Amino acid sequence: MQSSIQPLLSNLQQEYFSKLDNWNELIQTPFFDMLVVWGIVTFVAAIIPLKLSTARGLMLGFTFAICGAVVITADIAAGNLSAKKQLIEVEAQLSDLKASAPVDEKRTPAQAPTPPKNAASLKNERERLLGKIELAGLLTTFTAMTLGGLGGGLLTAAVSMPRNRQEEERQEKPLLERILNGYFYLFAFVLTSSLILLAGAYTFIARQLTNAGTAHPLLLVPIVGFLLSIVFSGIAFDRTRSHLKKDKPQLLLQSIIGLFALFFYLNTVAHVWYDIGAISMALHIPVVLALSLHALYRYRQTARR
Repeated sequence: MQSSIQPLLSNLQQEYFSKLDNWNELIQTPFFDMLVVWGIVTFVAAIIPLKLSTARGLMLGFTFAICGAVVITADIAAGNLSAKKQLIEVEAQLSDLKASAPVDEKRTPAQAPTPPKNAASLKNERERLLGKIELAGLLTTFTAMTLGGLGGGLLTAAVSMPRNRQEEERQEKPLLERILNGYFYLFAFVLTSSLILLAGAYTFIARQLTNAGTAHPLLLVPIVGFLLSIVFSGIAFDRTRSHLKKDKPQLLLQSIIGLFALFFYLNTVAHVWYDIGAISMALHIPVVLALSLHALYRYRQTARR
């Protein structure tokens, strides 16, 4: 029985784990992350006008496509510049190796000394950098043609389409209400989580003061970060809740304020991730449950209407 299973396991391992190795090589390809970002940006920029076929939806898709193209090309340009700097260093090292090698005019090619081992690795590195530079140019052109063309088409459609503002507002209102509902729970979570983590950070600093008698000034950074997160998320939450009750809801201001709230919240959480303790993290469980139950209750109320 065992002898019959072993060939099966070896075949399965050869069939599937070899594909995983190929995936690992694909993930390590230069600019693979930017290819993923390109796919996400293209999908979102195309789906927005399909879901919101108004001038505002077309302009939103155009903005998303162009901003995505700028981010992708900037990242690729930075990688390209870094590769060119590394290539100059590699070329200089290869030149030093050639200059340091002894030259004997009477020596035949068969008697030539073997190059040092690091010369081969430097040549491989040079080929890799040259390939990365060529790939950067190709991806820059590809991004400009695809996302730039998509953005240009959306802008042309937005400018040339006939506008009926009342009809557009009627089409936009359901989508804006869905986005505002998402904002409502997002900012509620950020606000509550910031309060919990602020208490955890304060407890951590108090413990440091009790044990050591002093605390590093950098320990105050999480306190300031969570306070700013509370202020911005509170303002964004209040504006979102008020606009949910309006006939003409707006998104711009609370979106900008919410970006500041998320910026301070995520950066501060990353700063104190290992210091806030398991209790502070466990207190998020009832918060998530309460927000989920509230969302389910509102969904059922909406479905009954």
